[in-house]
Amino acid sequence: MILSARLKAVLSLIDRCDVLADIGCDHGKLALAACKDGLCRVCLLSDISSGSLKKARQLFDKEGCGDKAEFFVGDGLSALSRQPDTCIIAGMGGYQIINIIKQSPFKCSTYILQPMKNSDLLRAFLCRVGYSIVYDRVVRDGGKFYDIIKAKYIGEGQVSGITRNQILFGATNLEDMHPDFKAYLDYVITKSNRILAGRVSGKRRDELSQLAAAASKLLEGAAAREFSEGG
Repeated sequence: MILSARLKAVLSLIDRCDVLADIGCDHGKLALAACKDGLCRVCLLSDISSGSLKKARQLFDKEGCGDKAEFFVGDGLSALSRQPDTCIIAGMGGYQIINIIKQSPFKCSTYILQPMKNSDLLRAFLCRVGYSIVYDRVVRDGGKFYDIIKAKYIGEGQVSGITRNQILFGATNLEDMHPDFKAYLDYVITKSNRILAGRVSGKRRDELSQLAAAASKLLEGAAAREFSEGG
């Protein structure tokens, strides 16, 4: 079974646990890989699509792992029969992930998230409700960029000191300044400038201008450090 670079990055962040949940599991490949790697005793898979869930169940049965999984048709964590230790939510928008966490009947100790957009809003929300972001890195996969975020609950009011750049770009990216992140910064600058060249005004123009400026400053800083170290 072949996983994309995006899903491999999510899989690599799963710590061994008793109960793992995959919300919006789709085909179930990620959850199956976690079970096969012995990362959980049981995996709870949920999806609003009964068709997708049927395919996931068939995949687990085909691979001989049907006894390690439970399947639920429903929206978010409310469909689950019990509280998971670690919860994966991948391939949804940031707003949707925020709403799923808000509406969850459980306080999960660990979330591994892969938002398709609005990552900055998700980061800010996580910190506001007591989740410390322990890993936050962009992954390039098939010409697209994906944020992979791991957050652990430490208590409301206990998360402090997160910077504006960490909210915008992710702390792990800023620490590592790895090639995928540099390519992402180039993409942000190009996309922002293209939008700014069109009809955009007011708050949106200010936000894009600030984002492009912040990305440019980070790239310039990285280039200066590389030159200094090389010289």
